[in-house]
Amino acid sequence: MRFRQLSKDILRTVILIVFFLSSSYFVVQVRASEPSLINIFNYLGFTNVSETSVETFSAGTYNIILYAEFAGYCDENELSYYEAGTSIFNVIFTGPEGGSGYLSPPATKTFTADYQFGLSMLSPGPHRYFSETSKNPDGEQHAKVYRNLDDPNMFLIGFENQYGAGDRDYNDMVFSLECAHDLTVSAGVGGTTSPVPGTYSYACGSSVQVEAIPDSCYMFDHWMLDSVDVGSANPYTVLMDDDHSLHAVFAQIDYTLTITATAGGTTDPIPRVYSYPCGSSVSVEAVPDSCYVFDHWELDSVNVGSANPYSVLMDDDHALYAVFAYSPPSLSVSISPPSSSIVIGDSVSFTSTLSGDAPPYSYQWYLDDAPVSGATSSSWTFTPPSTRTYYVYLKVTDVCNSTAQSETAKITVRPPSPPVGGHSVSLTKSFAKAPLICYTMLIAMFAAVMSLIRRKRK
Repeated sequence: MRFRQLSKDILRTVILIVFFLSSSYFVVQVRASEPSLINIFNYLGFTNVSETSVETFSAGTYNIILYAEFAGYCDENELSYYEAGTSIFNVIFTGPEGGSGYLSPPATKTFTADYQFGLSMLSPGPHRYFSETSKNPDGEQHAKVYRNLDDPNMFLIGFENQYGAGDRDYNDMVFSLECAHDLTVSAGVGGTTSPVPGTYSYACGSSVQVEAIPDSCYMFDHWMLDSVDVGSANPYTVLMDDDHSLHAVFAQIDYTLTITATAGGTTDPIPRVYSYPCGSSVSVEAVPDSCYVFDHWELDSVNVGSANPYSVLMDDDHALYAVFAYSPPSLSVSISPPSSSIVIGDSVSFTSTLSGDAPPYSYQWYLDDAPVSGATSSSWTFTPPSTRTYYVYLKVTDVCNSTAQSETAKITVRPPSPPVGGHSVSLTKSFAKAPLICYTMLIAMFAAVMSLIRRKRK
């Protein structure tokens, strides 16, 4: 009886041993096909790595990429970060987000820790393992941390999920951890940047170059880094030692227009130096003085014609010159009457007809080539003082100092004409008193003589 019981116990033991050995063999066979952590790194292209003693990480924003899981319970593995010295866990990857073997594509996350933190892997058991060896329940190291020497801001980490001593391949969760800071790029009116405005994540400690690209008629003025003017270097390099904001400030370009003019006119706007925005069009009008005409424009010493007004496109500094020419209008004058014959004592009234376009005018009448004092209006009345022939003309001067002279008028002055048919005595007229007295005296004397003669005969 005892022998049977002993045989059964021995048989069970043998079966357990065989089962255990078979299982161990199977596990070894499976694990023999898994790549080592270094091989995984090489496969992923990380060929220049160095193992570190880092167990916790500084505060910051981090990009984390899960590349591979060579674990029998990959769907149940969970990766978290925690504040050092606490047991408050923040899940980064859940089991279903991973996969068996190499993940294609890798799973990528970003998280921000405002404190020194460690990493923790929760695996079936359940067992929680830490990047800090002292916190592991079995006292063993469960995380290996490497630095990517080609990118010193990147850590490459492998976690081991087997409790206690055993294989230590650290390939149950393989991921990279790279500190990153956000750079928010913006631009004001008048330009853009390269890279274009937006928010970008860059590795901690990296240097990022941003270029300002002004639009037409604008120029880059300066950068504002975290609201502080940091000058106008372009491109500008930002050290990503924290989150930063970079703003490009542009300014509209102004160009000068220098307006000048020759003698004989002005411009509107008046001649001087003006400032106008780039791309604007400025209209300038030439305004000639009296006796002048506008001739042409010279833009930057080049004759650009006589269009008036002229429009200048402010695509650069410009000089505009208005050229005027002396050109008095024609002037002519005539007088009326052109000739006249009058009797002494009569008068002649002269008027003038003027053709011109440059008032005011000044007038001067001439008599026998001598200016007549006071005869300085457009008309003149002449009363000849004696009988003879007179010559009259008019000179007119306009504001341009041009002078015109009329044709000469001939004025003939004669004495009164005698009565037609000779002398006659009017019977109706009374005789003059002197002859009548003479006749009376003669008659009286004749009567006295006759009376004396008669007396002697007696």
